[in-house]
Amino acid sequence: LSPERSEEQMKQGNWLDAVFATSYDIEQGTVLPFLMELPGAPLNGRAATGAGAGPSARSVAPADLLASLKMNETLFKRLLYAVMQAVATRRKVYIALDLPAEEITAGAKELLRLLYAALPYAFRRQLGFMTFAKEPQAKKGVHLQFVERGTLRPKDRNTEKDFTFDLATGRVTHAEVSVAQLPYAEF
Repeated sequence: LSPERSEEQMKQGNWLDAVFATSYDIEQGTVLPFLMELPGAPLNGRAATGAGAGPSARSVAPADLLASLKMNETLFKRLLYAVMQAVATRRKVYIALDLPAEEITAGAKELLRLLYAALPYAFRRQLGFMTFAKEPQAKKGVHLQFVERGTLRPKDRNTEKDFTFDLATGRVTHAEVSVAQLPYAEF
């Protein structure tokens, strides 16, 4: 997308439902063409585009979403704090959802929608994320990673200074409960 169009998409928020290319023919050239719109997921046999299209158009109550992911409001506020700190500093956030591996990406997208709705715009436009990784691994520009359950081991040197949210075991590091009472979290 052009820089102007990309900024507009970021404000709308429906880009989480974009369909990404899974292959590329190098014979077509080495430069990807600019898009006017993001291609959306098929909806009843046709591509979904526009502000109200795709799964983001459905409204799931935040409390129901958090309950389905085995989170409560306090834990979500701690996660929000960790994500804001990760964007502002060099620390990373690793989340192990208590879901089977094939459902992690879908659960991650739903949680990301909720995070994006709660984050200030300046943080939203800088946040880099991965919706699935087998193991936690620091990558430049990626602040938030969703990993398979069982991969966030206590006292792991790769993640000892980062924020970890292991929802399967209930273990959270570096995001104390007191951050849930910060003024922004209450707002």
